[in-house]
Amino acid sequence: MVAKPKNIIEVQPEREEPSSQSPMKLFMWIFGLPLGVIIAIMTLQNLL
Repeated sequence: MVAKPKNIIEVQPEREEPSSQSPMKLFMWIFGLPLGVIIAIMTLQNLL
């Protein structure tokens, strides 16, 4: 019971602080969404 709240408390500051990680998140969205769409199209073409 004690370990779970500690994990939640430790994760929250990491989400509040990541100003340096925000450009990395933008790159992940910019490159991740097209890759996901391409992978989905490839899987649909393979199924068809």
